[in-house]
Amino acid sequence: MRLITLVSAAALALAALSPAASAAARPTLADCAGKPQVRPKQIILACADAGDVLHKLKWTSWSGRTARATGVESVNTCEPNCAAGHFVTHRVKVTLRGDGKRFTRIYVNGKRR
Repeated sequence: MRLITLVSAAALALAALSPAASAAARPTLADCAGKPQVRPKQIILACADAGDVLHKLKWTSWSGRTARATGVESVNTCEPNCAAGHFVTHRVKVTLRGDGKRFTRIYVNGKRR
């Protein structure tokens, strides 16, 4: 009986360390389809036409109520219209804030989006 208890305890400990268990405990950010993401390489801010995208994101922190990254923002100028516009890019600092389970606010260079 003692061996069974020891083996069960070891199995539980290993399960707690598995990637699925640790990923489930991390806060997430919903993508445009509502799918939860952890440390995404890109975030589409304009879901209808992808006219504003944060990409090449490098996360320096991802925990609890705050996550931080640096990357590039590409924005469609929409001039003379969005179909004919071109994208301009610039480096950005991104901050996510949330309740510890999910991030619900995005700040780009300190401005809420």
